Amino acid sequence: MHKIFKRKFEVNILLTKTTMTEQQVHDFMKSYENATNSYNFANVAPLLDDDAVFFFSDATLYGKENIQKAFEKTWENLGNDTYEIRDIRFLSLDEHSASIVYNFNWEGEDENWKKISWNGRGTSILVEKNGKICKIHEHLSSEK
Repeated sequence: MHKIFKRKFEVNILLTKTTMTEQQVHDFMKSYENATNSYNFANVAPLLDDDAVFFFSDATLYGKENIQKAFEKTWENLGNDTYEIRDIRFLSLDEHSASIVYNFNWEGEDENWKKISWNGRGTSILVEKNGKICKIHEHLSSEK
């Protein structure tokens, strides 16, 4: 098992207008990427809707509590991992929501300290709630 070093990270993405913008979505996704790489779910939690639904290749997760368990299991079992989001494309964008697709890269080490990586595609749905952007859905799949 790897020892986890939690990284400090501060999250503060507030909408500056009543309409969600592409730049705000890009900023949010960068904050999500940084929060994920912090190894501390307290940084990820404020970015997720309480009823968020995540689809991973090995699990379907309903609610923030189940998503937290999956994140923490990954952080515990894999070391020195980093998650990168790139090539964001907008499927829809309006004043209260955005649907995006993107590519991602994940790199880390397995329990034997062997380097491993995973490239794939992601889909996220973001919504505005109480003046903040939050992720209500994420679907990640690997590229073959």
